[in-house]
Amino acid sequence: MSKLAVTVLLAAIGLALAGCAGAGGKQTATTASKAQTTASQTHASAPRPVRIVQAPRVHLKLLRGHGAAFLSPTRLAFFTSGSSNCRAVPATLAVETPDAIRIQLKNEMPPNQICLTDLVIEPVVIAIAPKQINVHHRLTIRLYYPLTSQPVLFTAPPLS
Repeated sequence: MSKLAVTVLLAAIGLALAGCAGAGGKQTATTASKAQTTASQTHASAPRPVRIVQAPRVHLKLLRGHGAAFLSPTRLAFFTSGSSNCRAVPATLAVETPDAIRIQLKNEMPPNQICLTDLVIEPVVIAIAPKQINVHHRLTIRLYYPLTSQPVLFTAPPLS
């Protein structure tokens, strides 16, 4: 099996587990507020809208093994998954620290509001601010899918 196929399979399994964990996971209001307070006391930024960039061709081998990669100092690529006609796309991005970000995803719904039950995994490229994100260090990316409380984690290796 090719490395790309293994990476895609692992990403799909991770998403399925995150969905299952989110359905039964328990977090008290106290621990949630402590986590939010801790994040706000660090370098955290308020969530801001994400700008999706149409890249000419994302080199999938860059994402292999990590699920994410810097394409340039202002571009970040990572895998998302969802229905082929109801893609999960980034809605907001919050910089937690220069080495960690949080991305809230949303589903793009078709006009008829009916999603197919297939699963596709595809790369998404977004614009990032190099003044807020240190592209020369490993970046931790937490993706939050709709209806899940547990994130899917990716790491982007430093930009060389």
